Amino acid sequence: MPTRLRPCGNREAGVPNYHPELPPGCPPNDAAPMTGTVFRRTKKPPTTITNQDFHSSRELGDQAPGSECQRWGTSVWVDMADVLRDLENFAAYLPKYRIVAFDVTPDHGVIKHTPTNDRPHHHTFWRDATIDFSEICTIVYSPVAAEMPDAI
Repeated sequence: MPTRLRPCGNREAGVPNYHPELPPGCPPNDAAPMTGTVFRRTKKPPTTITNQDFHSSRELGDQAPGSECQRWGTSVWVDMADVLRDLENFAAYLPKYRIVAFDVTPDHGVIKHTPTNDRPHHHTFWRDATIDFSEICTIVYSPVAAEMPDAI
């Protein structure tokens, strides 16, 4: 796993720089700083993983109404067991993608448990928009065996 990161720019440690277009009250007050590993679905191989894989649906142009603040966050898992469960439960599409892990501290953003009916373990992560998360992630699942010498 990556080593602890240096804060970007001249900002105060522990105070993330969120996207400037976040709506008022976002991230929500009940989103919490976290120290630990989170997991995120990224592009299908052979496409290169980029920082855009960590962008919110709003940053990627989603204009659908509703859940405005949550749409400015990214969907993540906080437990590898939940990743494995979803790989099995959503076998028709999820195993075609890579899953990456990255370590976060309060410098990286905040997280909130945002369960859905089919994903009771779903979390939303509002990230520091100045950090390139593609530079600090590690592939933990890939459908391409060559990317996974120690595949799960």
